[in-house]
Amino acid sequence: MFSYISGSSERRHPGKNFIFRAVAVLSATLLVAGATACERSGSGVSEDAAVSENAVSENVTLNLPAPVQYSELYFTVPEGFTEASGNTEENKVYKAPMSADDSYIAYNVSEKDPGDDYDIMTKEDMQAEINQDVSKNAAVTEFVNEDLGDGIRRIKTRMVYRKDDKEYNMAMYIYVTDKKVFTLIYMTELGSKWSSDYEQSQKEIQLVAE
Repeated sequence: MFSYISGSSERRHPGKNFIFRAVAVLSATLLVAGATACERSGSGVSEDAAVSENAVSENVTLNLPAPVQYSELYFTVPEGFTEASGNTEENKVYKAPMSADDSYIAYNVSEKDPGDDYDIMTKEDMQAEINQDVSKNAAVTEFVNEDLGDGIRRIKTRMVYRKDDKEYNMAMYIYVTDKKVFTLIYMTELGSKWSSDYEQSQKEIQLVAE
């Protein structure tokens, strides 16, 4: 294993454009499987208050620290995986050796849209969007939308995807911060030798502060 730190359409349902954007990342990276077959602070509030013996003065100044900003996502890539041509700091794909299988890891970072509310994203939303924009041969098997604190939300999705008589296991992690959205996708063929490496990599995902 070697470590890697990343570099820095309108939706039909108003208020849920983020669902479309998240799935759009997945939809785009699924193309890699076909192409390959062919060739993650604390926050605190400090108070500076003028205090009398019996009361707090009305003149209270709250010194609020600026929110922690994140620009990078740390994750590991199995040894032997190679970068796809055309990788950028915002979009990267790592492919398994072509002689092995169609497994890959894809990464995307984008600016968060102020109008997006990731708190409301559900398993049903994800399933419906995947069926519409990716494939009807995909089933969401696990979905967790959780607040990690400090302004960070993580959405984890696992699904089974079938294509061309092959079955794939997919794990998608979406980290939502104050300013950015990080999406990390692990796709592997069922029974792939990379499964244990993927599990270890997913345990080590971390947001890195600027």
